[in-house]
Amino acid sequence: MDNITPSDAVKADPGGGTDAVILNKGHLVATSALDKAAQVMGRGEAVDSALTVHRGHPLAEDPPLVKKFWDYSPSDGARLAGDVMRASNNGSFVSRILRVISHEGHSKTFETITGEDGLTFGATDFAGSGCYSFFKDASTHYPADFAKFFGSSAVDLLNERWVKEHNPKKSNGGLVRFRFVREGLARFLGQRRLHGFQLAHFMRGKVRPSLDVFQEHEFRYSLTLGAMICIANTLGAPSMRINFLKPALLHARATAEIGQELAIAKWMIEKYTNSKLEKYPDVATIVQRGFLANPGPLPEDHLGHRGRRVRSLVVEFPAGKGELFKELGTFTLDREESFAKDPATA
Repeated sequence: MDNITPSDAVKADPGGGTDAVILNKGHLVATSALDKAAQVMGRGEAVDSALTVHRGHPLAEDPPLVKKFWDYSPSDGARLAGDVMRASNNGSFVSRILRVISHEGHSKTFETITGEDGLTFGATDFAGSGCYSFFKDASTHYPADFAKFFGSSAVDLLNERWVKEHNPKKSNGGLVRFRFVREGLARFLGQRRLHGFQLAHFMRGKVRPSLDVFQEHEFRYSLTLGAMICIANTLGAPSMRINFLKPALLHARATAEIGQELAIAKWMIEKYTNSKLEKYPDVATIVQRGFLANPGPLPEDHLGHRGRRVRSLVVEFPAGKGELFKELGTFTLDREESFAKDPATA
């Protein structure tokens, strides 16, 4: 069994069951793990529905190496967006920033799976190095589910070197290539009871590190913290601090804007969107108007992913209102979804 690669195991075991692949005289033979699981009252039905629900692309189809990434998310967008909106329905800061990050469930949802950046999934863009962190936490808190959903290849997802080697940040070129990853994620993300876990991971990896930096520099505005979280969610909290905030502070000192917090936030957002301006020039207008540099309506179309996020940010936290940050608050999760490890999801 040591010589069986994940791709070989996937061909033999479309369901990813731990007992579904056996070695017989050098050949892989599949047993019917899904059929066995379906016999377990209540649980087999959920497993089957996650794998058979209509999706943008079928989970069984490997993605081609093309510029436009494939989307393996379920196709019932209204239900998916509704889940995000319901979980963020109390007006708290964290609920509002979830709506910004997910574009109110129209861009990202609890069940999103795409080939963007090699593999992107979940309501808040788990991708890149964040994939390993998510898998590790999932295995720690839900070991039985993790083993069942990802099968005999689950061990690879807990190997940081393996994940890094097999998840280059290119469209359809990362972990999304592996069927056991796609199907395992579909089964894991499709569990309503794990919504709180997703959001707690977002809090730990993106929100709370951003809040620490925000408080360290004695910033005051919700818009500033929101901008930091948006950047951290895309590029990581360390990158936000080193590659965005640090040069923004240096720029502020050089231009006598060190006391103007929103000027610092604006500089960070400008850098965040600069690489996309050639393709989406209207994003520059959103940044200027959103941070009160120029008056006028905000463009709505042809903005790209980051442009839409920034537009949602400045609409949710208008610079003109000068909203002071008070507290993170909580999400609106029911008892089944709650996750006790973070106050926002407990």
